Amino acid sequence: MDLARHLLVDLTSPAAVVAVLRTLVAVALIVAAAAAAITLSRRALDRALSPAPGVRDYEARMSRAQTLASLLHSVVRYAVYFVALVMVLRQINVDATALLASAGIAGIAVGFGAQTLVRDSIAGFFLLLDGAIQVGDVISVGGETGRVEQITLRHTQIRRYTGELVTIPNGEITRFANLSRGFLRAVVVVTVPPDADLRRAAEILARCASAWAEDRAGWVAGPVEVDPLVEWSAAGASLRLAVPVRPAYRVEAEAELRRRVRDALAQAGVAVQALSPSAWPM
Repeated sequence: MDLARHLLVDLTSPAAVVAVLRTLVAVALIVAAAAAAITLSRRALDRALSPAPGVRDYEARMSRAQTLASLLHSVVRYAVYFVALVMVLRQINVDATALLASAGIAGIAVGFGAQTLVRDSIAGFFLLLDGAIQVGDVISVGGETGRVEQITLRHTQIRRYTGELVTIPNGEITRFANLSRGFLRAVVVVTVPPDADLRRAAEILARCASAWAEDRAGWVAGPVEVDPLVEWSAAGASLRLAVPVRPAYRVEAEAELRRRVRDALAQAGVAVQALSPSAWPM
């Protein structure tokens, strides 16, 4: 009874009450500061990552910004929570060293057990940060070609031309081709009889392509290129016509060029044995 009485007296003494109130105030201030830090960081990140209205690929940039912002919000939130927890423990005279050591050991264990997850997430973060791939781009990676429909931290989804949705872990996207950046060449390979006048055929291709380029000036991204002989055999000789165009118009450009080339050669009396097939539609 004496021990309990002395303990009650100590706990209700003015000094003890002041110490408890001081601790409660400090904890409340820490919690309030943590909440304010999270709110301010969220606003700052949203403002810093959001693209300016009217920029090119606004929707794709906004989608990427939202994904990055979500990740960074989580990182900042958990970091602030951890720091606030350590500060609160110190306020109530609890040694945080053991907590830090336990967190380090847990981090190592999680790292070993989720190497693939960590690899994919880190790759996805830098993929989003760099902007090398955006939703709507047509890419070729790992033998797969398709239009990008979704990019997350863990994986990227592309849809093949035939409709299948392919999911690729971001850690596997180490080398890829983006078919939607800069320009692409609209290529038409024409096969004529081996004894045809190749110089005349090349001149017809050049005139035909130049006239088409004038009609489609908004599509064209470079000068017309004609190779008068890319392959020859007893079965036929092949000429190649190439016109740099904006990626979105490549398929339509090749289709129009094939029609014009076929008609121009037919009018000139040059037999056409084959025309190149269409490129991957975009």
